[in-house]
Amino acid sequence: PLFHNLYNLVFDEADQLLEMGFRPEVTKMLEALLPSKAHRQTLLFSATLPHNVLEVAKIAAHPTVQLVDTVGEEEQTNTQVEQCAIVTRPDSI
Repeated sequence: PLFHNLYNLVFDEADQLLEMGFRPEVTKMLEALLPSKAHRQTLLFSATLPHNVLEVAKIAAHPTVQLVDTVGEEEQTNTQVEQCAIVTRPDSI
């Protein structure tokens, strides 16, 4: 199967992708990747959490998915959330 060894799947600005009309393409990709769903980590990043992002998360993520809200009801997310990136080798995890 295609991408059967996929370990991480990341959608940054997931809400923007959906608002721009990419829902059919995102859904198609996720359906093609269903065999890797059981063992991969799926990350959906979004400054907002509209209903359509939650719907895609249900398709993309493992059934035991946990929602992490780091902002709450705040309007301005950029001042509330520290942003950083850490790159690691797969064998160091």
